[in-house]
Amino acid sequence: MTRHQAAERRQLLRWLLARAATLPLIRYATDNVFADGASLQMATVTGNATQGYVVTLAIAVNG
Repeated sequence: MTRHQAAERRQLLRWLLARAATLPLIRYATDNVFADGASLQMATVTGNATQGYVVTLAIAVNG
């Protein structure tokens, strides 16, 4: 690894650690993604690793 690559990795790590510190402050009700209800955005996952998984997400289309 070059010095430049090492410096980039350290910078990325500092950035990630700074963002991780704010995670406890984020709530579904205020994150601008799940504000209308986290249950409306979450998929249902069934199955297993042997037989495979099925992911289901209900999507409403208005208009």
